[in-house]
Amino acid sequence: RGELLSTVSHEIGHFIGLGHTQLNQRLWEDGIPANDRYVPIMFPIQSEQNVGPSNLSLDDRSSISFLYPSDSLWTSRGGIAGVVIRRSGEGVQGANVVVTKKEDPFGTAVATVTDLYLRATGEFDIYGLPFGDYKVFVEPVDPRFHGISAVGPFSRFPDSESFIDPVAPEYYSGERESGDPLTDAPDDSEYVHVNLGETADVEIIVNEEDALLGL
Repeated sequence: RGELLSTVSHEIGHFIGLGHTQLNQRLWEDGIPANDRYVPIMFPIQSEQNVGPSNLSLDDRSSISFLYPSDSLWTSRGGIAGVVIRRSGEGVQGANVVVTKKEDPFGTAVATVTDLYLRATGEFDIYGLPFGDYKVFVEPVDPRFHGISAVGPFSRFPDSESFIDPVAPEYYSGERESGDPLTDAPDDSEYVHVNLGETADVEIIVNEEDALLGL
């Protein structure tokens, strides 16, 4: 019953305009059924334990609220927005951005892809976040997620933008962002504070190996 409910809910999500998300991917494939409840309805592939979540995740609800917003969305919750760029200043298309709350990193978490509005700027925005402190993480879209399992508009084909020179996984580190893995360690992070009715701005400069070569 749970598998059927999850599948039907997933397809209804597509019908109303939702795309896929790869949020909490490591929980999806870690072989532990108990934590599959944190995998969103709109994850591209059914859980390997076939355990359907009984409620929509914050990621699912945030996407629905953004597509069909009420006035209260902008006052009763907060947001995080910004850009993901390369050291050259070029915007990154199709990278996955994840925000996770300090006290509840799996349950209070939302993901999106950069440049969703096709402006070639590397912009992203995430709304519907409860008050609190969040870590921001950027990672590549899994190369398995293309075609009917695509995550965002830049992963439709195996050679789409998400998979060309993909970003290396790293946390947002505030003023220490440099694009150089020698000075901007991938696991170095800084919390971003979210106030209700406000949007916090961040800029992530993705680490690139050519910085190690002095290029």
